[in-house]
Amino acid sequence: MFKRTKVCSGVLLALAGALAPSAHAQAVDRVEITGSLIKRVASEAALPVTVLRADELAVSGVTNAEQVVALLAQNQSSTVSNSSVGSSNGGASYANLRGVGSSRTLVLLNGKRMVNNPYSAAAVDLNTIPLVAIDRVEVLTDGASAVYGTDAVAGVINFITKREFQGFKGDVIVTKPQREGGGDTKAVTLGGGFGSLDRDGFNIFGGINWRKFEALKSTDRGFASTAYLPERGYNRLSPTTYPANYTQGSLSTNPTLPNCAPPFSLNVNGADCRFDFIPFINIVPDQEQKSAMVKGSVMFAGQTASLEVVRAENDLTSIISPTPITGLTMNPAFANPFFPGGSGGVPGAVGLNPARPISLNWRTSEVGGRQSNPKNTTDRVVLQLEGALGAVEYQVYGLDAKSTVQGNFTGGYVNKAALQAGLNCTTATTVGGAGTAVPCLNPFGPQTTAGLAYMQGIRILGEVQKAKGSLQQLGFQASAEMFKLPGGAASIAVAADHKKEKAEYTNNFVLIRQAASSGLENTEDISGDRTSSGLAVETVFPIVKGLEVSAAVRFDKYSDFGNSTNPKLAVRYQPIEQLLLRASVNTGFRAPTLYDLFQPNSYTNTSSSYSDPVLCPGGVPDVAAGAVRTRDCGIQFQRQSGGNRALDPEKSKAFTLGFVAQPSANFSFGLDYWSYFIKQSIGSVSEAAIFADTAKYSSLFVRCSAVAADLRLRLAPCQIPGGDALAYVQNGTLNTGNTRTNGFDLQSDFSANMGGVGKAKVAYRGTVVTKYEFQREKGGTYFNNNGIYFDGSPVSRYGHTLRFSLESGPWEGALAQTFRRGYTDCNAQCNIGAAFANKVADYELFDLNVTYKGIKGVTIAAGILNILNDDPPYTNKTQGFQAGFDERYTNPLGRTFTLKVGYQF
Repeated sequence: MFKRTKVCSGVLLALAGALAPSAHAQAVDRVEITGSLIKRVASEAALPVTVLRADELAVSGVTNAEQVVALLAQNQSSTVSNSSVGSSNGGASYANLRGVGSSRTLVLLNGKRMVNNPYSAAAVDLNTIPLVAIDRVEVLTDGASAVYGTDAVAGVINFITKREFQGFKGDVIVTKPQREGGGDTKAVTLGGGFGSLDRDGFNIFGGINWRKFEALKSTDRGFASTAYLPERGYNRLSPTTYPANYTQGSLSTNPTLPNCAPPFSLNVNGADCRFDFIPFINIVPDQEQKSAMVKGSVMFAGQTASLEVVRAENDLTSIISPTPITGLTMNPAFANPFFPGGSGGVPGAVGLNPARPISLNWRTSEVGGRQSNPKNTTDRVVLQLEGALGAVEYQVYGLDAKSTVQGNFTGGYVNKAALQAGLNCTTATTVGGAGTAVPCLNPFGPQTTAGLAYMQGIRILGEVQKAKGSLQQLGFQASAEMFKLPGGAASIAVAADHKKEKAEYTNNFVLIRQAASSGLENTEDISGDRTSSGLAVETVFPIVKGLEVSAAVRFDKYSDFGNSTNPKLAVRYQPIEQLLLRASVNTGFRAPTLYDLFQPNSYTNTSSSYSDPVLCPGGVPDVAAGAVRTRDCGIQFQRQSGGNRALDPEKSKAFTLGFVAQPSANFSFGLDYWSYFIKQSIGSVSEAAIFADTAKYSSLFVRCSAVAADLRLRLAPCQIPGGDALAYVQNGTLNTGNTRTNGFDLQSDFSANMGGVGKAKVAYRGTVVTKYEFQREKGGTYFNNNGIYFDGSPVSRYGHTLRFSLESGPWEGALAQTFRRGYTDCNAQCNIGAAFANKVADYELFDLNVTYKGIKGVTIAAGILNILNDDPPYTNKTQGFQAGFDERYTNPLGRTFTLKVGYQF
């Protein structure tokens, strides 16, 4: 019934992965393929599934799951570990198939769900997946809510471990960039097992991964070392600087003008000094990842019981610029000698009234950059029983997973109230206890010895926030043949599951209420939970020889937003031996994540600089209205974000149509058209959109007069006298409009026997996006994001991976190319003048690897990544802390050498 034909072999090659085709003997076994509940021959599937195999990943220098996903042409990740610099995602990295959002790609481990990263809870953190026992990665690039329920809108990435393992396997991998600085990686993998399910009736195996990545400073890469490039019209300099800018009425100045204090404090507008924060940051964070997995299986009476335990830890250190603080004052009544024009040697200014207070924009460079250390720990236990009872194959499982991210401040953050006490030269009642003597602080130059010691002593250090997420799930599925049809046996599968999810966010208010410029000053404790149940049915009908129709439908019921029913229909047709046609249509949904619903309100700075549309229209301060240049013009305003418990689920439709052809035994190619439509997308209106149309979004601008008194005291803009300042811009989660995208996936494989030279293979995988557009609100205008950086990110029109390999005896060499088409840059939305409009160049990398297996049990692999030593293309984006390149899509390391030594017995 499951006879393997020539075209099946060709299809298997065509689907065998982005790295190289593989034709393993076990591929003819009936197995459960990602996207289906019914076991079948892998090559007979009607769905577009790509397979990446562990041995092929290993010779490519891959050391974690983030790097695995980066090999997929269909992936357009918008959050990677490097994005954690200055963010609050706990160092997470997410997959993002089709570029429609990380929360719409479902990531599984052995076909079972994993708990979402609790810090931003958008999706599964790829850093929590252990590679030690991974056998293959299956990628379904099609909607799959009819089988898996929520999140599987754009596709599924399933990391699959070995069924069993005997013996020992160990690998050591070292990578080192050619250029000086950081970026070195060291990785160790150890695994072993014993027992055979077929022979002994049991197997136990496990292993550990350890990976250490050394931080890379912005100053180690010239292209990423500054926020000010006047020759490109790029200016992200901050008005909060050291030495401090100050204002008094219409006066806005700095005691160090006109020179300021280069190289970090610069005079670029003649009115005040601006601070270059980029040289202080790490563009790649220091990171240590550890994971372990143990799996034990016992076979009895044809049934197999297994227990799988996974633990993953991700310890990351992020360093960004020194703390920028606004809303501080110096009052001459306190006789601080460093008041401008006083005895401390700080020069005064024309128009300064020495009897009136001044307001400061001060960056505390003396205590160094802000340093945070999020620690992410994930535990997962799966107990499973599977086998066959007569003609029915079944599986029953229970899953318990927990993830905790502990946020720690380890340097740079300071107590704002204590700073104000130092400016007042008064005793501190909030630091050190009542009556503690406070030295006078100097915001305009070097501190006294006592002042510097005081600033070191008022740093905020310790655990400031903890986020916890949990997932418990019970599930059952069964499949069996029903009756015979001309094309074979019709089959049916039924699956049911029940889930409970919980998220909890707690804060150390003693620390965070005074942790200036942390984004946590005004956050709150919050928690939420939900339960849900699902029932799915799938059928396969081999109508006639070569024609198979499969149908699935799933019903889900949620405790918080209601029900959802989603069907799927797929057709596979093989009219001739050399050609396979396939198509599918389905609906899907995404339930709001607990983070979408319960995200604590927080107040952080906008990514880009803007001007208050009321107090500084067109970038010109309205002095008569009380405008303050350094508070209202060309600055990063406060942005409020938070959850929304009134969210509705997303609805989606997906359609695929394609073919795979094998005109000869050693050549195959294929093409799939895909289309996705997502209704009432969950997201937020971008800050760029809000400031670009202030009339339309006027309700999102909240001024100090409208803020509750207790919160007003904690918002820096409201502490600076003059006019009715903009307290913050509301930028919370909501249901926006629709998103629609379509395009083509391309694939081709070729192999040839080169005689005495060896066997050559060529594998190509590409994706073309022909449309990507979205609405900011229901019924609104569609905006084009295809090949354009817009509202925070671009969508690449085209990308591919191309790999040529040659096997000759114990040697194997591989030359791989990854390519991403360039795009129109973030020009107008990033305040770049028309004369400096930029087009981000194409990004391509060539990697070379050579592997030797001529010694029994030993594998030695050496490689050069980014052979041409190309820098990432320049971008003028302002999203995130990095400048000059986009850390989400490119790698700043340059040419990097890799060495792997492995041993197995």
